[in-house]
Amino acid sequence: MKLSHDFHAEDIDITGEIADRDGLETIRRNGSRLITRIFWINILAVALAGWAMSSPNLTTAVVLAMIVAAMPTLLVFGMKLHDASTRIVIGLSAVAYPAIFIFLLQGHVWQMDLHMYFFPALAALVLLCDSRSIIGASLLITVHHTIFTYIAPAWVFSGNGDLPRVALHVGLILLQSGMLMWIVSQLTGAILTKSREVEVSENLRASEALRREEQRALSDERERHALDNERRQQLAARLDQRVGAIVTDLGAMTSQLDSSRDMLASAFEEAVSKSSRLAEHHQYVQNDMRGLAQDVQTLAESIGRVGHEVREARKTAQQSADTSAQLVPKVEELASTMDSASRIIALIADISAQSRMLALNATIEASHEGSRGFGVVAIEMKSLADQTSNAASEISDMLELVRGASQTITSGIRDATGASLATSRSADSIDAVIDHQIAETDGMVRATSKVDTTVRDAADEVVALDSAIAQVRDVIEQTNSVSASVGRRAQELHEAMQQVLAELRAG
Repeated sequence: MKLSHDFHAEDIDITGEIADRDGLETIRRNGSRLITRIFWINILAVALAGWAMSSPNLTTAVVLAMIVAAMPTLLVFGMKLHDASTRIVIGLSAVAYPAIFIFLLQGHVWQMDLHMYFFPALAALVLLCDSRSIIGASLLITVHHTIFTYIAPAWVFSGNGDLPRVALHVGLILLQSGMLMWIVSQLTGAILTKSREVEVSENLRASEALRREEQRALSDERERHALDNERRQQLAARLDQRVGAIVTDLGAMTSQLDSSRDMLASAFEEAVSKSSRLAEHHQYVQNDMRGLAQDVQTLAESIGRVGHEVREARKTAQQSADTSAQLVPKVEELASTMDSASRIIALIADISAQSRMLALNATIEASHEGSRGFGVVAIEMKSLADQTSNAASEISDMLELVRGASQTITSGIRDATGASLATSRSADSIDAVIDHQIAETDGMVRATSKVDTTVRDAADEVVALDSAIAQVRDVIEQTNSVSASVGRRAQELHEAMQQVLAELRAG
């Protein structure tokens, strides 16, 4: 950028005032302070010069010097001023000291030499950078020379003064004043130019710094926007991958749960069927055991008449053996049914474990994703899994009791069969061993009573099995509800995540 050195009307007025005073005011303030301090040095110089030359005007000159220094000192150091009025006062005071020295050395050979002091006094006013102070000082010198030439010539010149001599001095003073005013004008112009250059340079640096800062901010904003966009895309991809995997796993788990539910339902139906058959077989066994008890009781009552009823007793014993032989496969079928029921319970336990693991996985994913719905589903599935596990454990315990009872029944039936066969074999010799037969009959009564008790216990176990099957039915219904709820929540999660992903990718 090209800087102009031309000055404008608003920069410098006819009195030398400059609109921009940033650097100029500092020079004026420092110049005012320096010249004021020189005034007090002049007071000391006046006193020393008057004392050294034994001037009769010593006291008057010192007093005048102190009075002249008092006003600038008050303005500059007391009131902290350095404005135009203060500078004019300093200019007038500056040329007053050469006049005081001339007055002090009245009649001395150096009196005329001290007229040269006016020139450095005027030159010192350049420090104020104000043409008005130079004009005021020049006018004061002119007035001093003109007036005192007529009223007190000895205070101005050694000997008599005349108008041409005054005009010469005044002309020289005015010439110097004009040159000093030109110097002040050039100096103030240079200061203004420099100030403007500094200001323009600072403005340029500030503008450039601002431009670089704006570019850097814009670049940072673009990078941040790009980084945020990239992060959103990455986050969307990760969410899509993870949530997609979760939804897929939930779908697979739902399908597996539906499959397990179907298997459990099928096993349950089979268990219900076998339970019904088991109840029927138990009724048969109970009826047979009651008949056997009655037969044994009849045998005990008729033991005294065994002789003439041997054939009937052999027939009855044979029937008892046949009936017992028929009960054995039924009891074995009951044991097989218990094994099937145990496998069903194991399957239920596996499903419960899988449901618990699914609830645990759902809880972990819910804590990661912050999904409240997932957390509710996970709690419901865990509660259902715990209920299923407890029900399966209770059913397994009941089945173990039923299995033990069936083994007892089998043992009793085998004992009864053996007794019946023994009765049949002993029919031919029943007359000889009637007393022994009575004892055997008593044993059969006790065994029959034991078998009857065992059959009653088995009936209670069958009732408990029916209750467990009813609980399994409730578990299946709850499993259906949970499976449907998981499917709905998975679909809702998929739709919500698709919306979130769309918003993320859109920025």
